[in-house]
Amino acid sequence: MLGAFTAPAHAVELLDPDCDLTTGCLFSGNATDTAASILAIETAYNTDHVEPPLPATISLQGLFKTADGDVTGTSGTFTLPGGGLFDFYAVKAGNFFMLYSVNPTNTVNWTTTGIPHPKDPDGIIKRLEVSHITAYSSTAAVPEPATWAMMLFGFGAIGFGMRRRRSDSVRVRFA
Repeated sequence: MLGAFTAPAHAVELLDPDCDLTTGCLFSGNATDTAASILAIETAYNTDHVEPPLPATISLQGLFKTADGDVTGTSGTFTLPGGGLFDFYAVKAGNFFMLYSVNPTNTVNWTTTGIPHPKDPDGIIKRLEVSHITAYSSTAAVPEPATWAMMLFGFGAIGFGMRRRRSDSVRVRFA
């Protein structure tokens, strides 16, 4: 019964419906490369975003998330390991993250500017350090040729097995 009153693990909210992805859109919640997190980000943006600016909707494919502690500081450069291109990235700091749209690239300069920062006891605003960076693509990855070959071989093996199991119990006899 207690589970019925808990918040979803991937609750994401678009905090500025008039935002522009080229300069960044502020969200509360968490940004990761998991399917549930991606769906929450897409739903929050696609439901709450007010046009213009474009795009009116987004569709993301998770590519890579840095481990907590792999990136530090309040600004820097992120490069997608292993090559490949991304056209969206999220910078997470504190309870918020900024989602940006870029031309397809594998390297981007990032900053935590634009993410709400708490004030210290003296009232001085302290910039938060980055928690992690997540890269997304708007196009699905294309499987490698070896993957296609294994899939086709599997279909062939299934077909061969089904054909071999056909019983010969029905025979036609001519008198």
